[in-house]
Parts: sequence; C-alpha cells; structure tokens
Amino acid sequence: GLDVNPVIAYQLGLSKPAGVLIIRVVPGSPAARAGIRPGHVVIGTDGKEIQGIGDLVARLREKGIGQEITLNLYAQGGIRNVRVRIEEAP
Repeated sequence: GLDVNPVIAYQLGLSKPAGVLIIRVVPGSPAARAGIRPGHVVIGTDGKEIQGIGDLVARLREKGIGQEITLNLYAQGGIRNVRVRIEEAP
C-alpha cells in the first residue's frame, strides 16, 4: 500500500491525509477473502486511526500471526469494517 498524502486524500475525497491506500491484493489472501480491493483505504485498526503504513505494520505485529484484527476501511465514499485473520506473508 501507499501512505495517503494530501494529493491522494483530495482525489479520494478524504478529509485528511492519513491511512494506507491499497494498491494490490494477493488473490486468496486473508485481505482478498475479506473483500478488500485496490482503491480501498485502511484508515484504522480496531477503531483506532492510523497515519500510514508504519502504523498499520506495527498494529499487525502487535496482534500477531493467527490473531484477528478489524480493519477500518474507506471505500466508495463510506466506511466499513472487516475482520481479517493475520497470516504469514507468502
């Protein structure tokens, strides 16, 4: 993913430049199974905002492999929450 900068935030209609823009989802991955698609923006985890990819990676590491995390997504003008089981990267 990419850190959401002011230009990306403006283009997507986000109120502030924060979060992670999803640019690729591995087929069959937990993210793909949860319905996450390129163009979605992860704006938080478990209801807590993230500023960028560093925050997202830190939160995933805190939870650990095999645990579930709720990703707070901005997609198509709305917010949705999806549960994802954390797995080892392929």
